[in-house]
Amino acid sequence: MADSRRNKQNRKRKREFMADSQRNRKRKTAFNTIFPDIQSPQGMKSPALKNVYSFLVQLCSNAEWSINNAVDSHSFDIEICHGDITVTFEDISELANVMFKELEERFEHLFSKLGGISADEDLVVSSSSLGLFDAMEVLNLLFRCCMLLIMLLEARLNLILEKGQILLRILGKLFSPNLVKDTRGNAFVFEKSFFHECTPVDNGCSASSVEGFTASLQFLEPYDPLLVFKTTMLEVFVDELLAHRQLTGYFMIINSAAGIDERLFNPRSVLCGTGIVIEAICNHFILSFSDKKALLSQLFFMHAIKLNNPYRAPELGVNAAVSLLLNPIMVSAPKYVQAHLISLVSEAVHIDVKSVKPDRKLSNCFLSSFEKSVCLYRTHMSRLETDGYSVLHGGCTSSSPRDIVSPPFESYISPDTKNKIDTLISRLDNSSNQDSCDSFFRMKSDLVSSSMRFVKECQSVYDISCPEEIFAIVSCLILKASESYDENAMLPTEATTLQHLYPLASILKLMSISLLQAIQCLRHIDDSRSPKTLKGFTSCKEYNYIINTITCFRDFDISLPLQEVLSSQMSSHSMRHVDSKMMFLHFSGLMSLSFVSGLECLVKACLLSILAVLNLFVFEEGDLDALQSLVDSNKESSSPESPVVIVQETVVDRNNSLVVASKFHKIRSRLLR
Repeated sequence: MADSRRNKQNRKRKREFMADSQRNRKRKTAFNTIFPDIQSPQGMKSPALKNVYSFLVQLCSNAEWSINNAVDSHSFDIEICHGDITVTFEDISELANVMFKELEERFEHLFSKLGGISADEDLVVSSSSLGLFDAMEVLNLLFRCCMLLIMLLEARLNLILEKGQILLRILGKLFSPNLVKDTRGNAFVFEKSFFHECTPVDNGCSASSVEGFTASLQFLEPYDPLLVFKTTMLEVFVDELLAHRQLTGYFMIINSAAGIDERLFNPRSVLCGTGIVIEAICNHFILSFSDKKALLSQLFFMHAIKLNNPYRAPELGVNAAVSLLLNPIMVSAPKYVQAHLISLVSEAVHIDVKSVKPDRKLSNCFLSSFEKSVCLYRTHMSRLETDGYSVLHGGCTSSSPRDIVSPPFESYISPDTKNKIDTLISRLDNSSNQDSCDSFFRMKSDLVSSSMRFVKECQSVYDISCPEEIFAIVSCLILKASESYDENAMLPTEATTLQHLYPLASILKLMSISLLQAIQCLRHIDDSRSPKTLKGFTSCKEYNYIINTITCFRDFDISLPLQEVLSSQMSSHSMRHVDSKMMFLHFSGLMSLSFVSGLECLVKACLLSILAVLNLFVFEEGDLDALQSLVDSNKESSSPESPVVIVQETVVDRNNSLVVASKFHKIRSRLLR
């Protein structure tokens, strides 16, 4: 009996030994592909860190904890459901020590280095800038990995608090104000614009005549590198909090354990966790406007960044951005903060759809953001009408849903952040009259050429179908809208008007990009080489969702002259674009109203919306025949020897431009009086 018992024990030990050996082999296989890369003489690189991050995401999502019952051992094994890989708690602790040490050292080095770089330095063409952006990418990946490691240190509260203090110190520096110089006026773009005069014809087509030299004060301000660094890291922070919601609980613990002077989050708001996300978004807003750039010119500044600087991509993911947009708490935020959030979401949803192989989940994200933006637009237009800003809505009426009752926005942020926001909003309001003249009020020739250039930029930034046909159509719309231009209607912009205008332009930007992205998903939903149209679907729920969303545009007035002309010209194809036509007519009318007031930013926002709707037209029918008569009528009224519009751009020497621009600015100021 004793021998039999000993044999059973020996067999049991042997099985345990073999199991331990197998686990060690799997563990060695797993970490041999991670640690050698991040501890190599060459240092940590993005590809290795991306592998580590992917590995940690799997651990956080599918890990199962089990206690090793070995004698005198308190180690924990983390079992992963897929891949059958097992790692010990000591492995996680070792990885955390390495990653947090690298994060802290690299952050301090880059933070101090960027603090000494002037915002005037060109980060786009400099060879050293590529290394700088690579360093930012590595640091952001380290930040992501360390945030995930916090969750995997759950077995040791002291380690969570120890490592958490490092993250808290980093966030404290990210939240600190960005003290930079105002760099406006460093560069100017001068344009030479010619507009061929067309006499009115029977079909109502006509074009204005303006010929000569115009100097456009378009500021090509460089971005402050420290500002880019801090805002991108805040985007990483928000993205991880929204992607792994349980992280907010750990930061609540870390914040509570910190000293009173070291706490970053409102103790009352962190009980729900949402306050941590809101706090980060508010600080992102504060930083983004700390360099005193004009609000409305900065709104579409990302177009230039995407064209000239592909390294600056938003760190906020699509899913996180859309969930942030749908958060009812943001409804109670100040208008400027709401507009900044909406603009941030619009940049996040602008991804290369074809490179990520679109699926239903991604398509649903775009559809959700599109529906929300249309809802926001209806609400905002209704408020404009209520507040008496008829110059912007032109008699448009709509029914809007009731606002969702939310707790006061101030209850989610710290008193210090609240004071910073109030101070910034006060400064923005006080500086709006000064910025408005340079940012969005333009002379007629200036506004037309700027609009043409913007359309070309959009065709480079976004995936636009039938680009030549669309450009011809939009060019005609711009010229027709410019006929409504009235210098006497250009009134000084008050702070309250700017608080309405900035959210409106931001909403239109999000609406347009979301619709463009949703259409792209539909056109490339499978692996077919040629883009699909609606005719290629037996049924399309996503398209029906879009149509149901835009039916509200039937409620808006379409009695403006440009709208009546377009409606008449599209009547020959009455069975085409029955629902989407109303959205097209609405934004064509709003663009003409924007030309009346010389609102450049709103003109651009309407143009982007029109481009999105025209893309929808192409998806519906495969062509733009319904608007061909618009182009044909314009050709008939134009001389064949002279194009309708020629835009030539030249960037001149900075010193010489200051003299010319100064004189031009004085002339322009007189015209605006």
